Amino acid sequence: LVRNQGVTILLLGHPNKSGDSYSGSTAWLNAVRSQIEINRVQDGEGNVLDPDARVLTLGKANYARAGAQQAFRWHEFAFVLEEDLPSDARAELAEAQKAAAENEAYLRCLADATDRKRAVSHHPGVNYYASTFTKMPEGRGNTKAAFERAFERLLALGAIELDAKLWKRENRTYKYGIRAVDNPAEKCTDQAHRPLHQPPAPTRT
Repeated sequence: LVRNQGVTILLLGHPNKSGDSYSGSTAWLNAVRSQIEINRVQDGEGNVLDPDARVLTLGKANYARAGAQQAFRWHEFAFVLEEDLPSDARAELAEAQKAAAENEAYLRCLADATDRKRAVSHHPGVNYYASTFTKMPEGRGNTKAAFERAFERLLALGAIELDAKLWKRENRTYKYGIRAVDNPAEKCTDQAHRPLHQPPAPTRT
C-alpha cells in the first residue's frame, strides 16, 4: 500500500488510564517501525497548566532519534506550532503561561501550608502569605510580587477565600486564614489560559 499508493499508514491507539503507551498484551508496538505519542504538557506533579498545549514525542523510531519532541497548541479550531502564531497571540500566550505558573505556585504553597496547619493571611505581618510562600520549597523561586499578582487573580476568580475558618484549635476556637475553595487549580488554569483570539464556533445550516 505504501509503495503503490504513496501513503503513510497510521495505527491510532488510546492510552489506558495509567498512562501506558502500549495496549495490554497485544504487543502491537513490536509490529511497527515507529511510534509517536501525543500528550498534554504537565509539570513535575502531573498538573496540566495549559489545557491548549500539546507535545508530540517520538517513542520508538527505526530511522530517527527516539525521544525527540515537538510542541504545538490548539488555536482557532486547529493545532499549530507556537512560532506560527501571530505576534500578538504569542505575547498573549506568554503572559497567560506566566500567570498560570504563578497561580499554580500560589495554590501549591497554600495547600502545603494548610496541610501542615500553618495558616497564612492577607494582612501584613508574620503570617503574610507572600512572605511565607517565598520561603517554601513549593514556591520554586517565585517572588513576593509574583505571589501578590496570583493572589489578586485567584481572589477575583473566587478560587480563594479570606479570613475563612480553617480548623479548630485545642481551646475549641477556630484558626482563621486564607483557604482554597471549589477546585481552584482547575478554575485558575482555565481562566488564565482562555483560547487566544478564538472566534465563535461555526454554525451548521
